[in-house]
Amino acid sequence: MALASRGIRAIDCSTHVASTLPPIRPSRRRSRYERQRRARRNGYSSKDRLFSVAINTHVRHHGPMFSAAPFCPRLQRLAVLIALTASLGCGTSRRCRNFITGYSTQSQTTDTRFTTPTMSSSFFSVSCAFDPPSLLSSCTQTAPGDVLTDGTQGPDKITTTVVMWDKFDDFFSESLMGMNRSRSQATTYPPFQDGSQCVITTQLAYDDQKRILSATANPASACMDGNNSIFPPSHKYDSWEPRGRPTHGTSTTTRNACPPIDDKWAYDDGARTVTTTESGQDSCVGLETFISNYDQNGFALSSVSEAKFPVPTDGSLITFSHSDITSTITAIQEICDD
Repeated sequence: MALASRGIRAIDCSTHVASTLPPIRPSRRRSRYERQRRARRNGYSSKDRLFSVAINTHVRHHGPMFSAAPFCPRLQRLAVLIALTASLGCGTSRRCRNFITGYSTQSQTTDTRFTTPTMSSSFFSVSCAFDPPSLLSSCTQTAPGDVLTDGTQGPDKITTTVVMWDKFDDFFSESLMGMNRSRSQATTYPPFQDGSQCVITTQLAYDDQKRILSATANPASACMDGNNSIFPPSHKYDSWEPRGRPTHGTSTTTRNACPPIDDKWAYDDGARTVTTTESGQDSCVGLETFISNYDQNGFALSSVSEAKFPVPTDGSLITFSHSDITSTITAIQEICDD
């Protein structure tokens, strides 16, 4: 039976304007005893009182849900369920993101530049925290210290990174693998031997479709201390796939005045992989190809990379290293917008 024929209003979510049949004339006034007896016969209970409260609350905010028909508990309960369901459909859904707050990373690299390949490995752990009011995340990376001249191990190397977003929409969008919507990233590296520290801030810019246009490092010059140096790269992007992730761009660095490197990205959402390919004809920097595997939260669980040097005479590439990187998640925090 149609709802209108049962005296129930059909609510329109966009306007909350409803139409109804002409109200049924109320029955004659009965004595208190008759009303109580009729209520018991119709199954009226304390539950019906709760539904009556819900009806009155909805009416105050959205207008009446049904005509002035004779009291009917079952009909009122049905009307309340329909009306409240419709009202919920008019609001926005609750959004959540599983934010990684702890993980460890192990890497193994094979260097093939020499007659006998050499192998090296590294390990570090990361702990992160997200502050919803300020839309800031802070991550601390801890790696074992260098071995000192006396054979002992030096203090741990601590690197901190602070990331800022403009709004929650940008933060939630990054659950899609390969997506970046942050406004800025500031990284503080471990102190050099002379006690100085390198702090690099990267500012990210987007177009009106929230597609990344550039990531500019400041300072653009390298942080240097003897043989140690950190070269901050800057990136520009000029093409994107339908979901807004970049597919092509260039990266530059101050290292040896190298010309820009050409970057390409390919996304396989079914396999949850992103392939990054660097190309260029200058021999002052290695060109790498990465294949990264992501989980459902947009976190890179593993990556395989191969680095090559281009030969200046003919542009051919010579492989000089191969790396395998694996990350293990140790803590996750669910962050919602409510």
